Amino acid sequence: MLGAFYVFPIWIGDALLEIGYKQFYLLWVFISMYIMVIPYVYSLYLTFRLLIQIEQKEYYTTKSQRYLSQIGYSGYTIGAVLFFDLPFVYDFADEMDAPGIILVFGFLMILAFAIGTFSMVLKELNEQQS
Repeated sequence: MLGAFYVFPIWIGDALLEIGYKQFYLLWVFISMYIMVIPYVYSLYLTFRLLIQIEQKEYYTTKSQRYLSQIGYSGYTIGAVLFFDLPFVYDFADEMDAPGIILVFGFLMILAFAIGTFSMVLKELNEQQS
């Protein structure tokens, strides 16, 4: 985690020097990927806390419902950031003639929304059981 705060900005700087400033719109994609680290790590932490509660056989508590809803919101946040990155990725893929990049970002966006939806469905089931 700490390496991401030191290594990732260096990668951004090196990438910008390599591609030049004519593709400056990629800077937004790099910054948004850096921003996505925060909800991703937060959801990993909440998932770990949820697994601890499951191990302690505390399935239907308000804490687990809160963890599930916050994991869902993190998934939706990551999906929204990826959704707003798609125009920039499309410009890059169109310039580089690499349509696979658009498919990868679209798949990641749909995956993030699916994780958010799945955790919200689990929260609703958890509320019905308690």
